[in-house]
Amino acid sequence: MTENAEVVDIETIDDITEDERNTNKGTERGGFALRESMVRFGPGRSALIDRAGKIIAGEKTIRTEKELGIPIRVVKTSGDELVIVQREDLDHEADGGQARGLAIADNRVAELNLAYDANEIIAQVDEGVDISAFFYDRELEQLAGRQLMEDLEDDGADLPADDLTFDPVPEMAIQPFEHWDYVVFFFRNTWDWAMVIDALGLEKQGFSITGGKGKLRRKIGLCRALDGAKLMELLNANRNPKS
Repeated sequence: MTENAEVVDIETIDDITEDERNTNKGTERGGFALRESMVRFGPGRSALIDRAGKIIAGEKTIRTEKELGIPIRVVKTSGDELVIVQREDLDHEADGGQARGLAIADNRVAELNLAYDANEIIAQVDEGVDISAFFYDRELEQLAGRQLMEDLEDDGADLPADDLTFDPVPEMAIQPFEHWDYVVFFFRNTWDWAMVIDALGLEKQGFSITGGKGKLRRKIGLCRALDGAKLMELLNANRNPKS
């Protein structure tokens, strides 16, 4: 950022510019939900722009606000204070559920209207943007894999698994495990699953979360039935690695 750059005075919403490198593409359903929320409950969260008037956060909100003709008010800050919006018309206990409806809508819209542009995220990371606290390397790899599959499908291309860094259909033999005793473990994030993969020593055998090029590397997905005898074999081998 240029230290001497002037702070632009924002008089109307037309003075605000969108970020052409926004990493959230948004979704059709999310856009509908956002508009419905703003029509029913009015604006909730504030948006965020930089000193030049370019959007940092809340692009979809500003776009919908402009569409609905809702006026704006700009509060200038240097990032050393939290700007809190107080709605004088809402009351959790006495507004017939409007405040609570907005609270739910706010969270749901954020969920529905999120569609990462993985290519843009990775490009910005390559340029030096530090998001290590928000995305583990494995999560970025998975994000890139999903983006690659979407791009290929949009282009109508064939999907040869050997040429991809992300295999959407893991290849492992189906086992007749129905008559065996088994335990199912659920992993709520990729990081924990990656730790198990490492503990079992599967990385050393050519298996990984993300797969890889060539037939010698296979992807292990989060939904996997593993023979108990094979599990014990892996655990024992990892406890007593050959020197």
